[in-house]
Amino acid sequence: MILKLMQKNKIISAILAGAFGALAFAPVYFVLALPISLSIFYLMLEEIGEKKKEFFWLGFAFGLGHFLAGTYWIA
Repeated sequence: MILKLMQKNKIISAILAGAFGALAFAPVYFVLALPISLSIFYLMLEEIGEKKKEFFWLGFAFGLGHFLAGTYWIA
């Protein structure tokens, strides 16, 4: 139970880090958000170790958050 909760927290954190990185683009242009976001993502990946499945899901979650936050202004 606790292990699944920790997994959900990692996924949510990756989504939020990706969404934060999208602030570097138009219309906000907060350029420091991207290096901070990528640094957080890198530290999360370093913490995992050699688990390829978790690498994939964290990368997917980061990309999903980045994509969704980056395309909100199109609509």
